[in-house]
Amino acid sequence: MKARFLALTALVLGLASCQTEPEGLDVNVGGEQLVTINVAVPEAETRAGGNNSALGVFDNGVLGTADDNTTMRYILQVYYNGEASKERLVKYSDGKSVAFDVRLVPGRDYQFVVWADVVDTKDDEGKYVDKHYNTADLANITLNNTWVAMDESRDAFTATELIEGYSSASTIDIKLKRPFAKLRVVTTDMKALNNLGIKPTKATVTYTEKHYGAFNAYAGKAINDSKNRDIKHENFIIVSYGENTAEGADMTLFTDYFFAEDDATNFVLDVFDQNNKIIKSGEFTTDIYVKRNNLTTIKGNILTDGKGFDVTIEDAFAGESGKDNGETFANVDTAEELLDAINKGVENITLDGDIDLNDLLSAGTLSTRAATDPTITVATGKESTIDLGGFTLSATSTQTGKNYNMIDVRGTLTVKNGTITTKHEGDNMAWNNSTNVFNVTAGGVLNLEGVTAKNLGGSDMAFVAHLNNWGEVTLNVENSTLESTYIAVRVFNSGNDMNNVTIKNSTLKGKYCFWVHNYTKEDFGTEEKALAHQALLNFDIFNGTNTFEFTNSYGAAALYGFTNSIYFAADGNQIVADGVVMNAEGEYLITKMSGMSWFANEVNVIKNTFAGKTIKLAAAMDLNNENWTAIGTPEANFCGTFDGCDYTIKNLKILVSEGKEDKAYLGFFGYAKNATIKNVVFENVDINVACLDIDHSQGHIGAVAGSLEGTSTIENVTVKGDVKVEATFDANGASRVAVVAGGNSYGNVTMKNVRIVANEGSYLKANNNVGALAGQLQGKSVFEDCSSNIDVTGKKFFAGGIIGLAAGDQTFTNCHTTGDVTITQGREGKAHDHFRVGGIAGGWADNVNTPLVVTNCSYTGKVSGKDFNGNEANPLDYAGYVGRGYTLANAGTTVNIDGTRYVQKYDGADKAGIYDVYDADGNLIVANGVAMNAEGEYLISKAAGLTWFSDQMNNKKNTFAGKTIKVVNDIDMAGVTYYGGSINSYPSYCFKGTFDGGEKVISNLTITVENDIYGAAALIPTLAGDGTTIQNVILRDVNISSSHYAGGIWGYTTSDNCWINVTNCHVEGGTITGNICNGDNADKVGGIGGIFYTGTVSGCSVKGVTITGYRDTAGIVGWADDSRANIKNNSIENVTINVNNATNYKNYTKRSEYDVNNYVGEGVGKAKLEGNTGEATINWGSIAE
Repeated sequence: MKARFLALTALVLGLASCQTEPEGLDVNVGGEQLVTINVAVPEAETRAGGNNSALGVFDNGVLGTADDNTTMRYILQVYYNGEASKERLVKYSDGKSVAFDVRLVPGRDYQFVVWADVVDTKDDEGKYVDKHYNTADLANITLNNTWVAMDESRDAFTATELIEGYSSASTIDIKLKRPFAKLRVVTTDMKALNNLGIKPTKATVTYTEKHYGAFNAYAGKAINDSKNRDIKHENFIIVSYGENTAEGADMTLFTDYFFAEDDATNFVLDVFDQNNKIIKSGEFTTDIYVKRNNLTTIKGNILTDGKGFDVTIEDAFAGESGKDNGETFANVDTAEELLDAINKGVENITLDGDIDLNDLLSAGTLSTRAATDPTITVATGKESTIDLGGFTLSATSTQTGKNYNMIDVRGTLTVKNGTITTKHEGDNMAWNNSTNVFNVTAGGVLNLEGVTAKNLGGSDMAFVAHLNNWGEVTLNVENSTLESTYIAVRVFNSGNDMNNVTIKNSTLKGKYCFWVHNYTKEDFGTEEKALAHQALLNFDIFNGTNTFEFTNSYGAAALYGFTNSIYFAADGNQIVADGVVMNAEGEYLITKMSGMSWFANEVNVIKNTFAGKTIKLAAAMDLNNENWTAIGTPEANFCGTFDGCDYTIKNLKILVSEGKEDKAYLGFFGYAKNATIKNVVFENVDINVACLDIDHSQGHIGAVAGSLEGTSTIENVTVKGDVKVEATFDANGASRVAVVAGGNSYGNVTMKNVRIVANEGSYLKANNNVGALAGQLQGKSVFEDCSSNIDVTGKKFFAGGIIGLAAGDQTFTNCHTTGDVTITQGREGKAHDHFRVGGIAGGWADNVNTPLVVTNCSYTGKVSGKDFNGNEANPLDYAGYVGRGYTLANAGTTVNIDGTRYVQKYDGADKAGIYDVYDADGNLIVANGVAMNAEGEYLISKAAGLTWFSDQMNNKKNTFAGKTIKVVNDIDMAGVTYYGGSINSYPSYCFKGTFDGGEKVISNLTITVENDIYGAAALIPTLAGDGTTIQNVILRDVNISSSHYAGGIWGYTTSDNCWINVTNCHVEGGTITGNICNGDNADKVGGIGGIFYTGTVSGCSVKGVTITGYRDTAGIVGWADDSRANIKNNSIENVTINVNNATNYKNYTKRSEYDVNNYVGEGVGKAKLEGNTGEATINWGSIAE
């Protein structure tokens, strides 16, 4: 190839200069332009190692020894105006290419004639002389000596190149070919001869017709009137080639070079053994085909039965063609050679230069349906690979009225590594006929690898690859670019066989990139026929590895069908409308806001319910705070699945400024029935609706859905950001209002993993039946793993943290709310409205067969209600979880909270009464997480119960005098509020009962009291009363801090003459800290208690706790400066005490005066210390001087 020739030039010139001086390094023919003529012999591509009788002089040991005289002689004769230059150029090299420098005049016609042969003898002047061929006249080259068989030095090369109107190019490349045919005979029966001890050594060949005796290199052909030579060679030695060295292998018996054109020959071959006895006399008289620059091989059991042999013809045999591992190959640089190689089924074809198929027209070798346009056909059963080698294969067409196929693929064709183009230069055939780079039909297979294939147009229907499935057809494209002015690939799909198309890592360019011509019902006439032909499409195109570049207004990479076409985007999804595509699963994907508008119109106007269909978001959507028209009405329902695919819909706004006289269905969805809404985030919601001043106007208002009818589900949905939902407060109506879903008339609704994460300042306000997730649902509903932090305000009745009114069989599991829930003003004359408020549900209704069940739910916001006269609901029903409901007269209805069954009975709607409720063990339910057994003991079972206990002590001043508190379960207080205390008004609300921890673990208790010089922080902040007892408590991983009186179990005890017992209490891990307040305090800090006067602290322990204070600080009790204090049999382990801010007391001058010790800070010497063990690590801060 030309690129290779140029790369070898420097090397070849170097070799020449080392061997001998050439004759005439330069020639001046009166020119102005210096030109380099690159002359090259075809490359062998190292297809065979060592000697090979199929190859020639460069591969069979003739050349290559540096110190011998045998070399290749390259002769260049330049002709202009038909006359030869006075001086011709000669160079010598063992290599396959040389370069000559000449001066030419631009615009003139020149012809370059090259002859290359072997020379090995010099004359008296040291110049090489002719060996096998007389070259004095390149127009009449004759044989120089006696003809000899099996002599590879007779190999030679020639070329004639006409340059018309030289255009000042600086280089001209000339490729050489052989002026003769090569003939060889190979026997395949050596194993049988070896077994008999017979070895062929000599042979005689006699041709039965005459051969050419001269060759005209100027004309590039043998001289006709020289065909007068009789050829016979007696007793020549059979040369051993590399391929016949193995025992029993095939053996070459004869090779010969002779001038030929397109001829036939006949001969007799006599073969003799090592004893000069004839083995076989073979007659080859069947007009053996021979051709210039071709290898003819006769192969068979020549020496044994001799009954048959095969004859093969291979193009450009030495270096250009041959066999590699049984596969044929050819190097070509002309259209004629390419066509010939394809027609002969050469398996591996490599271009050595750009080729224009239109050259076939002048060569007279064209074979095509359109007789004036160049076409190459890979016939059925043939298999070829064309390696373009970085070059370009091109063609143009001109004829109209017929389809033009540059390459017709009916067998198997692989094209790789280069560019291939076609262009129509005749009249535009419009939609009558097409032009195609490749036409694949009749079982054809086309493979494109690393190819840039372009149809440059010129006619409307221009394709790169055209497939017609009359016979199964296949197109495989990889790492390629297919570009057309119209469509890169068309699959016609009119036949009855499979269309297989695989495209990977490639680029397709055109108005469209891919077209299935026949696809739709309208194309075939019936749906049945269309489906049958659609089943014939086996495509792997939209696989994420390809690039599609297109210019149509549909935004479509592909279209299927001619009539009522279906369009596909670059990802393979069907284009339904602007902003909407459909994937292979039949799911609608909304890609932009225009698609959202299409969706709304389909439901509201077209009345497409999308039942059984799925709508998916493929991008985030911004509604831009423009007033939104809900999707779906009672007359036009949405009944499908809406999957947000975790994308966000931002800035939903619904503003109704005038009162509505009919039912309002407002939300992103207005009316959804038997629908699923999932995997979507709504960010920033602003809904403000005016309603008529009538009781129970049916609002159905929610950001996600106004009404959920039938069996519907909302799952994995979050509403976050600035959330403001309000139905006009002055109206009596506007029921069924929520952040998520307003309500329904009746059905089965499920909400799973639905969350409201609202920013500060967000709110939900309505008249009645208002809840964060639902306003009112009737039927069977399930809420699971849901949460909300938004404040819910109802003016009249039924306000809930999750749902306003739960009417029917309702279940709540793992649902948690943190926002406040409020009824501000019940209806005038209604006795129960202010009780219809709850942390989970504002109220409930129905009969005993449909219970409301609450499991592992919580609320931490404030739940409150006031009636029309301002009276507050106290106590709340159902421990504040569920508001007061209503049901049929005299019916018993149940609410079940964590296994506790509540029963509410009515005697008429205005005479509701709620009875005491007992758990499964018969204990009276006091509050969430608190029950009372028959002995009157309070049983605390969960975190809410401990919060209730701290609220009762510290806020409601309940001393629990004479009462017992028992912890019955391990409790995790992480993230749960627990109140600290103060001694400012002790002992009025100090704890005076018994607290029994039951050896249950209370973990992650956090208590903080700030900026209170009387503050006390501990499980029980203050103790008082004779006989007060704390026992069997285990605290783990505490975080307790106060400005005064800090401890794990208690903070402060009264100095009254009362005996307090603290036994078997343990604090494990965490921090207990005293902080400075108003320049003082941060003292009386201990691992068990802060200050202790009278009683016993025994059997307690502190492990792995960091205790911080500035004085009166110790591992067990910070201060116990009283002889009535008994501190005994306690232990500390891995306790660290940090003494900070000691400079606050300037009158202290010694560390001991700060009263920091292992067990008791201040009180050593007074308090009775017995049997205590362990030692703390004390870290001292700065000390006053």
